[in-house]
Amino acid sequence: MNIKEFCMLRNVKISVRLLLLLGSLLALSLVIGLVGLYASGSANNSLKTVYEERLRPIVELNLIMRGNLRNRVAMANGLLQPDHMNEFVGVIEGNVAESTKQWNAYMSNPLTEDDKVLAEKFNDANVHFNEEGIKPALAAMKSGDADVLRKVQAERIKPLFLKMNDALEALIALQEKEAKRLYSLSDETFRTMRMVSIALILVGSISGILFGLSIISSVKRPVGELHRVMVKMSSDGDLNTRVKVHGKDEIGEMAAAFNGLISGFSEIIRQVNGSAETVSATAARLSTSSAEIEHGSQAQSE
Repeated sequence: MNIKEFCMLRNVKISVRLLLLLGSLLALSLVIGLVGLYASGSANNSLKTVYEERLRPIVELNLIMRGNLRNRVAMANGLLQPDHMNEFVGVIEGNVAESTKQWNAYMSNPLTEDDKVLAEKFNDANVHFNEEGIKPALAAMKSGDADVLRKVQAERIKPLFLKMNDALEALIALQEKEAKRLYSLSDETFRTMRMVSIALILVGSISGILFGLSIISSVKRPVGELHRVMVKMSSDGDLNTRVKVHGKDEIGEMAAAFNGLISGFSEIIRQVNGSAETVSATAARLSTSSAEIEHGSQAQSE
């Protein structure tokens, strides 16, 4: 706050300055609160977006991967335990149904162009894996033909699974990449809002301190000077001293009124002194006249 601004504030009523200070603090508190609400809302939306668009799809893709791995384990167990092969058929069919359900859930999510491209690649690989690998393997298991199952597993399941798994891992990697990107955006927004909040708090604190000091200074200095002049007048009776008026606020008006009051007293005292001098001169003339009359009377008596 420069000298010009400070002088302008001295011409503003103290009550107005206090109201301005209170209003500024309330406005600053409101702005900080709104910034905090915006930051918390933005962080909540970012978390919701990460969960709905990235975390949940990752879970769905992982369930699909686990289902395909369990299918390969079930086929291997069918070869090791031919007597329980029908039980493993049920496990594989259940895994296929669950994987299909999870894939449909994944496709219902909002997808980017990169998602759609990788999803199409995985879907093609998954269809080939199920049609050319799972179905022949299930047919061999249902018929109890271990040799055919072993051949299908070696010649079809393994290469088709690797191709499908590569496409699935690419999808999962994309979800992780996008989740990190969304987290970075959320973290950047949080840091920006935090810096804005800190800046607002600092600006508000500094402004409040300067405003408060200006009010204290504008009150303390003229009140101290008024007190000094009053004490001086009471001690030496000098009515020629005047209080310097520093502004047009309540204290400035009080100082001007005090100066006017002292000027009025001084004028009354001057008038009283003038009247006393006139009375004294008149009394002197009367005394002289009395002496002359007395001298004349004495002369007449003689």
